[in-house]
Amino acid sequence: MIESIKYKLNLLINDSRFKEVLHGSFYSLSAKIFSTLLGLFSSIIIARYYGAKVMGLVALVMTIISISELFSTIGLSTAILRLIPEYKEKFSKNISLKLYKKILNIVLVSSIVVALFILGFSNIIAIDIFHKNELLPFLSLIAIVIIFDTIKQINISTIRALKIIKIYVLFEFLPKLFSLSLLLILTFLFYDKNNPIYVALIIPILIFLLTVYYINTHILSNNDNSNISYHDKLPSSLDIVKLSLPMFLTSGLSLIIAQTDIVMIGIFKNTELVGIYNVSFSLAMLTNFILNSVNMMAAPKFAELYHANKMEELKYVAQKSSKLMFFATLPIVIILLVFGKFILNIYGEVFTDGYLVLVFLIIGQFINAASGSVGYLLNMTGYQKEFRNIILIAAIMNIVLNFILLPKYGINGAAFASLCSVAFWNIVSILYIKRKFGFTVAYIPKYIIK
Repeated sequence: MIESIKYKLNLLINDSRFKEVLHGSFYSLSAKIFSTLLGLFSSIIIARYYGAKVMGLVALVMTIISISELFSTIGLSTAILRLIPEYKEKFSKNISLKLYKKILNIVLVSSIVVALFILGFSNIIAIDIFHKNELLPFLSLIAIVIIFDTIKQINISTIRALKIIKIYVLFEFLPKLFSLSLLLILTFLFYDKNNPIYVALIIPILIFLLTVYYINTHILSNNDNSNISYHDKLPSSLDIVKLSLPMFLTSGLSLIIAQTDIVMIGIFKNTELVGIYNVSFSLAMLTNFILNSVNMMAAPKFAELYHANKMEELKYVAQKSSKLMFFATLPIVIILLVFGKFILNIYGEVFTDGYLVLVFLIIGQFINAASGSVGYLLNMTGYQKEFRNIILIAAIMNIVLNFILLPKYGINGAAFASLCSVAFWNIVSILYIKRKFGFTVAYIPKYIIK
C-alpha cells in the first residue's frame, strides 16, 4: 500500500500539466506546515499558562471577528479570485488592478457599517446572546480591528488572484509567527490573563500594515498610470456586489457550518467546554491545510481555464487536485486517530475529554479533502448560486442537529452535527458537478468516477 501511494505521488509530482498548481501548492503547504506548528505551540502555551477558560474566550473572540469579517467583505474576498483572473485574461493586468481599487472602496464602507453595528449592540452580543460579561470589554476593540482586518483580507486575496505565490504564502505564515513571538514576550515578561486576546486583536492590524505596504510598493507602483480610461470595461459597483452576494452567502453558510458548534457551545455551555472543543477543532483542521494549500492555486486556475474555455484541462486539474489532497491528507488522518488522545494530553489532562470530538471532526475533514475543490470549482465557473443553495441546506442541517444533539450529548453531539453537514454539502456538490460538467472531482482509491 505504501509503495502504491509513493508511486502515485511521484506521478503527480512529475506531471507537467499539473505543474503550476503543484508548484504553488508546495510553497503554500510548506508555509502552512510551519504556521500550523507555530499555532499549535501558541495553543499549548495558552492552555498551559492561561487555562481552558481563556482558551474558550479566545475562541469566542476569534469567532466574532470571523463573523464580522464575513459581513464586512460581503463575499468580495472570494469574488476577487474570479474577477481579477477573468479581467486580466480578457483585457489586461492594469484593468484588473483598477477593479481591485473599486472593490477596496466598497469594503471600506461595509467594514465601517459592521464596526458601528458591533459598537451599538455590544451589550446584546456579550450579555444577552453569550451570557458572558467578560466578553464585553473586547467588543469595542473588535469593532476597530475589523476595519483593518477586512482590507487586509482583500489585499491578500488580490495577491493570491495575481498568483504572486511566495508573497501570498508569506502573509499566510507571518500571523502565526508574530502571534507566537508576541505571546511568548507577554507571557514571560508582562503576564496578564487576557494576553492571548490582546495578541489576537493586535496581529490583524500588523498584517494589514504589511499588506498595504506591499500592494502600494510592488503592485500598484508598477501599474500603468496613464490617463487612459477603463471605466467602460469595469463592472459597476452594483454588478460587483451582485456577483459577490451569492459568494457572501456561501461563505457565511460555510462559516455557520464551521463555527455553529463553538457559538452554540458558548451559548448553552461554559467557556471551558468551548476551549476543549476548540483545541480538538484546531487539531482536526490539520487535515484541512492540504486542501487549503491546493485551493490556493486551484481557485484562480479554475477561473482562468473556464473563461479560456479549456474544459478538458479544467477537468484534468480538478481531478488531479483531488488525488493529491487524498494521498497527502491520509497520513495526517491516521496519525491523529492513533495518537489523538496523547496529543490532546499535551495541552492538559482536561483536553483529553475532546478525543471523540476530534475523531468526528477528522472524519468530516477527510471527506472534505477527498471530495476535492468542489466549492471553488462551482464559484469560479458561474455556479455560485447553486453552491450557495447546497451550503444553505447543510447549514440548516448543522443548526438543527446541534439543537437536538448538543443538550444531550454535549460537545460530542456538536461534533457529530458538524460531520453530518460537511459530508452532506460535499456529496451533493460532487453530484451536481457530475451533472453539469460530466465529470467528478472526488477521488476514490484505484477509481476516479468519469
